[in-house]
Amino acid sequence: MSNFNLQQNAVADLAAQAEAVGNLAKDAGGFAAAVAGFESQDPDALRWVLQRLELLPHCELICEWIRVKHCVLRCWRLCGPLNPNIEVPGLPQFAQAIVQLASNEQLLRRIVDAVSCGDPEIYQAALAEAKLQPFCHLICRYVCYVLYRRVCEVVCSGRPLPLTDAALDI
Repeated sequence: MSNFNLQQNAVADLAAQAEAVGNLAKDAGGFAAAVAGFESQDPDALRWVLQRLELLPHCELICEWIRVKHCVLRCWRLCGPLNPNIEVPGLPQFAQAIVQLASNEQLLRRIVDAVSCGDPEIYQAALAEAKLQPFCHLICRYVCYVLYRRVCEVVCSGRPLPLTDAALDI
């Protein structure tokens, strides 16, 4: 597939997602309930809202949008704003950081719990212990992605899926 086709697909996907989220946002109560259902990891509540608003066919688009925004805001709270004067670590360094983190299950579980609960003190202390502070945003986004992807899978599939252990997934 050419870069042009990839870009066209991305544009179409973003436009479809914006339309779906825009339709959800027309109902302030429904929007708040959808976000609350997602944040509480209650797939039944989120699915109910989307069904009530006749937006269930757009479940993947809406849930993904909520997940991305939730993780950005959660990581902002845990790490603070990005500092434009600090160079973002490259992918090989980030991969090494994840391997290091995954090799210490106790530390990994503290980080997963801190991201899940939004606790900056515990998160920062765990990163400092592992000397992974330069990866604050990258690790947070990665962990958050793993934590909440199952919510979207359960909500949008409409069938119960076994919950997995985020630490083991990482």
